Amino acid sequence: MTTFTVPRTTVVPVPTAGDPILAERVRRALAAAVPEIRRGRIEIAGIAVSRRLSGRPLAKVAIRSHDPAQSHEAAKAACIGPHGERARHVARTAGVRLDLVTWDPDLPRFVAAALAPARIRAVTIQADPSGRSGRVGLRVVAADGGQAALAIGSRGASVEAAVGLIRIAHPIARRGITRLDITTAARRPEADFEREWE
Repeated sequence: MTTFTVPRTTVVPVPTAGDPILAERVRRALAAAVPEIRRGRIEIAGIAVSRRLSGRPLAKVAIRSHDPAQSHEAAKAACIGPHGERARHVARTAGVRLDLVTWDPDLPRFVAAALAPARIRAVTIQADPSGRSGRVGLRVVAADGGQAALAIGSRGASVEAAVGLIRIAHPIARRGITRLDITTAARRPEADFEREWE
């Protein structure tokens, strides 16, 4: 058994959704595999776990950079590692299917990243028309029916983990996402948002 001694390491609480024990296992495995996380240059912005699948659970992890010289995308690449070695090691250690997501301050871009690898054409934020409840609805337009199915995932696991991640990792969404519609350009579900808030 190998033990790691990291000088002056502090454990920062990470927002989680889903199974908290499994999310903590993912956090520890990532921190052990990625030295930039231990040094504070890269932050785990949130971890969401879906156990809807019969096999290994799906964990979506939002990654962002605290290094001004490094983009959020480069921080995600550092967590993936050369030839995907770090990400595979974390997935094996934690016993999950791992999906690393680039954190973005722009909510529509972050939603599209959380639903990857599905190709998303547009994300629209629709707030409560009265403005009283502070609830937020998201309308996601996928490239086609196959991409919409990919965004939802097997037994809804991908969309469940994505919504959990969006809710905990983005300041706008923390106020409360009450609805997420995934559709193709042919359908227009705007009325569904209105019915939600009537």
